[in-house]
Amino acid sequence: MKYVRLIYIVFAACLFLCGCQRTPEEVKENMEKYGENAQAGNTEVTYCSVDELKNKKLSAVDTGNVDIISDTDFSDVEAVEVLQLSFEQDFLTDANIEKYTKLFGVNKEKLENTEAGESSWGRGVTYDNEKERKYLDMIENGGMAYMADSLYEGGFDAIEKKYNVDKEDISNVNIYLADKEANLSDICKNAEKWLEDNMYIDGLNYKVSDAFITKKSDADTESRIVSLCAEYEYKGIRFNDYAKPLIKDNADYSQEIFTTTAFTLLHYYDNQDIPSYFSRNTNFVIKSSKPVEKIIDPESAVRILKDKLSGFGTFEVSEALPLYALYLKDHNESPGAGIEARPVYAFLVKDANMDSNTSSGIGMIKMNYYQHFFFIDMETGELTTDLEDLNK
Repeated sequence: MKYVRLIYIVFAACLFLCGCQRTPEEVKENMEKYGENAQAGNTEVTYCSVDELKNKKLSAVDTGNVDIISDTDFSDVEAVEVLQLSFEQDFLTDANIEKYTKLFGVNKEKLENTEAGESSWGRGVTYDNEKERKYLDMIENGGMAYMADSLYEGGFDAIEKKYNVDKEDISNVNIYLADKEANLSDICKNAEKWLEDNMYIDGLNYKVSDAFITKKSDADTESRIVSLCAEYEYKGIRFNDYAKPLIKDNADYSQEIFTTTAFTLLHYYDNQDIPSYFSRNTNFVIKSSKPVEKIIDPESAVRILKDKLSGFGTFEVSEALPLYALYLKDHNESPGAGIEARPVYAFLVKDANMDSNTSSGIGMIKMNYYQHFFFIDMETGELTTDLEDLNK
């Protein structure tokens, strides 16, 4: 079996198949102005507390140049804070290697060391046994991948069905996994528990947000693969996995990454406790947090967005929700590098070319469903967006 060492890193699909968004100059300037809490031009800005935000609802509205077609409920928000994170400093400790080789049932004595190379993620260890049909990869910054059994060979067929677990009732949806029928809601709950038990991050919860049903080309007519996207949640607000990273190209052809995303993928082919496929791009720790006392309210966020986009056309926002946007303080994802997670109102414009039937290599990555994004910082009112036309 021949794999590129980081085949499981779902961001590779975003970086090379869809392309990351380049960083507008205005965005780069805004990143340096956090904390000033300035109003956006002459836009009227009003504020609320966390308790008031929990009782607010952002209804669908057409402002003329911004058409928001979905309703947003903020009742799950428990706190609004600015978080200081860091990538795992040294994930490849003896204890972690012992833990995860035991969890996935691979022989730690047969791990092979891999150098960091051009990747900023650090060195790694890899186990690849074609006879056992097992593959495990662990990276110094916490990245990890596991592929086994029928999913050892990777690829999937087209997605047959996509479920938005946050919004759809899946309690009566049953799926055949390797000839065994299983309830989709139970699979999602068990996946969250498995992540909490085995991939624990202090202060964060895992929430399965999406479920995809696919069929292996070599499987019989009944068996299906359930693929789950799990998001990180901090006190009722998810970490961003909707917007593609913002990247700046330097004159020397190097790149600086300003923002990143965070999520986990799991694939179940049989009714077992351990998924046949697991991946995450990194692991991180929460170093500190600072409450936001005065939160820009959702109505003000809409007004700021309307004014900022004045003269740049009309945008249909298919989804609006609170998120933590992840800004890379060191412009890379190397071991120990810093991240600032800032609370934002995310306004997302759907990509009309993407649908639930997109091939799984792209379709299971949520950020590829959105053509543009607009983040309004809940503390400062600053805008972060991929829309370069704002500079023209």
